[in-house]
Amino acid sequence: IRKDADTRVIARDAAIRMCYVEIEEPDMHKPLGDLDRLKIALMHDWGLKSLDFDFYLLPQVQGILRKGNWTATAAIYKDADSETARVVALWPGLKNEAYGLACDIGSTTIAMHLVSLLSGRVAASSGTSNPQIRFGEDLMSRVSYVMMNPDGREGMTVAVREAISGLVDKVCAEGNVQRNDILDSVFVGNPIMHHLFLGIDPTELGGAPFALAVSGAVHIKASDIGLKLNQGARLYMLPCIAGHVGADAAAVTLSEGPHRQDEMMLIVDVGTNAEIVLGNRQRVVAASSPTGPAFEGAEISGGQRAAPGAIERVRIDPDTLEPKYRVIGSEL
Repeated sequence: IRKDADTRVIARDAAIRMCYVEIEEPDMHKPLGDLDRLKIALMHDWGLKSLDFDFYLLPQVQGILRKGNWTATAAIYKDADSETARVVALWPGLKNEAYGLACDIGSTTIAMHLVSLLSGRVAASSGTSNPQIRFGEDLMSRVSYVMMNPDGREGMTVAVREAISGLVDKVCAEGNVQRNDILDSVFVGNPIMHHLFLGIDPTELGGAPFALAVSGAVHIKASDIGLKLNQGARLYMLPCIAGHVGADAAAVTLSEGPHRQDEMMLIVDVGTNAEIVLGNRQRVVAASSPTGPAFEGAEISGGQRAAPGAIERVRIDPDTLEPKYRVIGSEL
């Protein structure tokens, strides 16, 4: 059951900055290219020591500068791991808004927020069931499906990417935002969801030693996996901690910050794959266990999982013995 997030103060430090500049017009005495003069203006006005450009922008620069009457807004990407800032998008004149996506790919549910990169405001939120359920209700059944079907990995990768694209449509409609205004995205998920989203075969996670194909953070362009946002939009996937402790656990640990306090903190994520994080600034440990059979309905012979239409509460009047019940999704 998806619930609204609690409001908390988070220091905004987006990897994308929107930088407005005025560019010196060309003349016969200064035979410098338009891209080079744009680069000089950005470095001077915004204090950048070095600057690169995405290649796709090169054929567009001259038209953009003239359309903006020699003013432009550049979206500049630089995260903590980048040595050089990079222009990933460019608009004529002033552009004063840009957005990013935050998405949690759960085994059963996918949740997404659309967030302003300039103010931190959550413009829209949405969620949907993970369509991979039709291949297997729990994680190990999906790994088994990949092992037993030559096109199993591709089928699940396509399914989850299409679901995410559908969620992008929903949050854009709710927030009145164009896909082209989305410049950054962050994704998390357990290791098997992580691998399938990136198109990686998860077979090695099906048995000891549960080897990850990649454990570190993944930095790519959104277009590399066919996600249609701004052409220069970036996609960042948090690192996985261990074989079955994924990027979702890394994200909640980073958010709650047990490593920043002396008092012990316990974090519990109960889903198809449950994860527990315990620790303080001295040490943080994590573990995971499958809970799908108990909470998601895998292999149950009576009842159903918590979905619309399921009975979630029953009460019996002690005087009349009349039963009353409540159904998920009902306003009554």
